[in-house]
Amino acid sequence: MYTCQRCNGKGRLPEHSNVMNGVCFKCNGTGKQASKPRKPKARKGPDPRIAQENSRKQAQAIEMYKDDPRAGVEYGHQYFYMHATELAKKDGAWETL
Repeated sequence: MYTCQRCNGKGRLPEHSNVMNGVCFKCNGTGKQASKPRKPKARKGPDPRIAQENSRKQAQAIEMYKDDPRAGVEYGHQYFYMHATELAKKDGAWETL
């Protein structure tokens, strides 16, 4: 038997005291579980280097397409960056920026 991973062996979860007096459903209030606890998965966030690279590319795309009528909105519009980015990808220039 292993210590319950959810309640840390206490058998109760005080934050859920409104449901069956907070009895842990994983171990049925015993504080022990039959299966070996899983290791928590490491959470991965977005890579800051990729975000920085995309911001740089966006700035270059905005500059490159600011006079292009295909953008659909005028330069300075709050969504112009999205249109410029899509045009750069469509024209194949995004990879070279």
